[in-house]
Amino acid sequence: MTPLKQRVENDLKAGRLWKARDRLAGVIRTDPANQWALNRLGEVFFRMADMPAAGRVWFLTDREGPEWEAARAAFDERYGQRAEDLLAELRVRAPIEAFPAAAQRRLRKIQVELAGQGKKWEPRAGRQAQPQSRMRIRNIAAGIAFILLILVVIVGLIKRGYQCGVRTRWRARLSLIGLLACPFGRQRHQTVPDGGRNGRPAGRRRRSGRRRSAAAVR
Repeated sequence: MTPLKQRVENDLKAGRLWKARDRLAGVIRTDPANQWALNRLGEVFFRMADMPAAGRVWFLTDREGPEWEAARAAFDERYGQRAEDLLAELRVRAPIEAFPAAAQRRLRKIQVELAGQGKKWEPRAGRQAQPQSRMRIRNIAAGIAFILLILVVIVGLIKRGYQCGVRTRWRARLSLIGLLACPFGRQRHQTVPDGGRNGRPAGRRRRSGRRRSAAAVR
């Protein structure tokens, strides 16, 4: 017997059910299909008079007999028999094949019921699988396509703003209104392509030239 099992047995004999429960729950977190831990944890819950919890744990074992039947009845009474409700409470975090035959039959029954509803469920090691419907998958794909379309439009608008040659600050270039209005403001704010100093508009340069001429005459 390993030290952990010995500590669990000592806790059970001493009536420290809460401590044995915590130890066993820790084992199941790292080894979700551990049959020794699942069976003993169900016994702890049964002794604590938590029948639905005992039924939830024993659901994943090959437990039989009146104790299992009573615990299963309490489990069904509290959580019902809908496949999705059962999975939400069972928290299966291991492949179906990792459990004994009796538990596999119960899990396969849930799997078949979900398949009849157009949902796929296949537990994997290390995580709790959730049933996925085809409609949900299609909605996710449509959302991704919409986001990509928005990105393409934004990139196109940014390119349009840089190509139109408007002399504006970079924040104004990236604003949606500024980009859309770019062709309309082009003539009014057009810069001199090859002679303007520091990109100043042509009209401003002519005015400054007039000032210099007036000063020379004086």
